[in-house]
Amino acid sequence: MGKLKIERVMGIFVLMLFLSISPGGLFAKELYGTGVGNGGEGARARKLQELKREMENKLSDSKSNLDYLYKWCGNVTGVLKKELRKADELIRRENLISAKEVLIDALLVASESYNSKQYSEEPTIKKMINKALYYAQALEGVLVNQKPAKLSLLTELLFLKGYLNLIFVTEEKLDRPFYIPYHHKYGKCRKCPQEFNLEDFVKRYFEYAVDELSFILEQFTRTIYLYGEEQFVPVGRVEAFLKLTELGAGFVAEEIANTFEGYYYADEVIELVTLSEEIRDFLLFNDTTVFWNVPDAFKKVAPRFKNIIMQLGNGSTSYQEDVQTDLLPSSIILSERNPFERVLTKSGSYIRGINLRMEARGSAARIAVMVNGKLKSDPYIPAVDPSYYVAIGEYADSIELKHLNGGAVIVYSIIMDY
Repeated sequence: MGKLKIERVMGIFVLMLFLSISPGGLFAKELYGTGVGNGGEGARARKLQELKREMENKLSDSKSNLDYLYKWCGNVTGVLKKELRKADELIRRENLISAKEVLIDALLVASESYNSKQYSEEPTIKKMINKALYYAQALEGVLVNQKPAKLSLLTELLFLKGYLNLIFVTEEKLDRPFYIPYHHKYGKCRKCPQEFNLEDFVKRYFEYAVDELSFILEQFTRTIYLYGEEQFVPVGRVEAFLKLTELGAGFVAEEIANTFEGYYYADEVIELVTLSEEIRDFLLFNDTTVFWNVPDAFKKVAPRFKNIIMQLGNGSTSYQEDVQTDLLPSSIILSERNPFERVLTKSGSYIRGINLRMEARGSAARIAVMVNGKLKSDPYIPAVDPSYYVAIGEYADSIELKHLNGGAVIVYSIIMDY
């Protein structure tokens, strides 16, 4: 093995040692506090106990580790989806504080409902739930004194809603078909039976790690072109994007370093850790060595961050044009006057999901997303610029969008995931 390769391998070990004491190693109970077991008084305590019972429903009847994990994933994602719908309704009523409380409580109970003493190999979404709580508390800390408070709350909700959808996709595409059976059915096989494709698992696990970076970039920035040059503008609080990038870069560096192919991405892992440390020093210690101020930090971080994503396996799934296609040649507007749009796909395509980038004008709004005559989602769209992932999982010739209420909705893009 050449000197350079030896140094790259040693670099990975050093990074893993560093990252083992990074925020990624913390548990949810060290963040917001638990409180579920102790109960307490009032309606919120009763609600926490009710959520706990829902998430632990029928887990005691599990016949094996495999059975427990599938049931736990199903219970947790089912309850989280239900609570997300409640939060959407609260947001529609402009009750942002309660909406945030609903989602945080659901994540806390979801984390605590897992029997970590008996089932030590956690599903990927359990780790993501813990990370979601860490991200959320970090956002709260960096936005606490920002004015107006409403924009800060909307930014926090933009993260929570988007990250929950990322959890749902990961449970469906990684944990159920690959991660759980690999660890609890096939015994971490190296020579796996034909029914389990180890190569596909390795590829999907790597993509899951990079998806988290893509989520941060796509959810909290928007790309514009001035005089033919790509530029980024923040979505929500710019401080939120910087904090999420700082933490996400550290988390994902650890994820990639722990994959079977982590060795091949040593340079990118080092870049992620370097970027994370530079942002941390700027935000925490007011170190202006690299970034002069917040606008300068955003201007420098966003293109660097995208560049790293692009380097990882020639780009994350979010940027691979061969698997994702924008269905809109130009933006469309849904309103009371023009309530319905049918967007054509490639004839008979199987669609895993779509990512819609859109915003409401004038006032918040709601639209329906339908495929083959079935409602897939009816997202609430605030007057900011979020993106929404809608799981499809069907063959379809078109996607229908219908304006339901509120202000006009501008749909900038519909990225289809085959």
